[in-house]
Amino acid sequence: MSTAADKRMRVSWSFPAEVELWVLGRMGVSAIAAQLDFGIDEVEDLRLAVNELCSTCAEGATAESRVELECMWDATSVEVTCAVDAIDGDRGAEVGTLAGDITETELSLRILAALVDEQRIDPSKDNVRRGWFLKEREPANH
Repeated sequence: MSTAADKRMRVSWSFPAEVELWVLGRMGVSAIAAQLDFGIDEVEDLRLAVNELCSTCAEGATAESRVELECMWDATSVEVTCAVDAIDGDRGAEVGTLAGDITETELSLRILAALVDEQRIDPSKDNVRRGWFLKEREPANH
């Protein structure tokens, strides 16, 4: 007999690509991780990772853009996919350069890599930018 912990669960939601609304993604994913008994540091890593994923995918977003988030999980991992539509390719190309010639996108990707086990940002296609990450729960220390 299988239990809920054995099943892969999925939820998705969307909202306008406004930075103030990214909290919806952070809250949703962190609530899921907390239900799975992820440690407090892992939950915080996921909150930050969702923020970086939204930030990177929403680069070049227009007033009409929407964030589509999908979260899939089981007892041991959380996987988040983000897609942002109506990307203005010209605006997305204007990423500022930070100290040491690192772009804002490169910095977000480095932060994301430090927070999760696997990640990927796909090139924009048909004015949609997609990204993904996987965070596996750390084994419990007994």
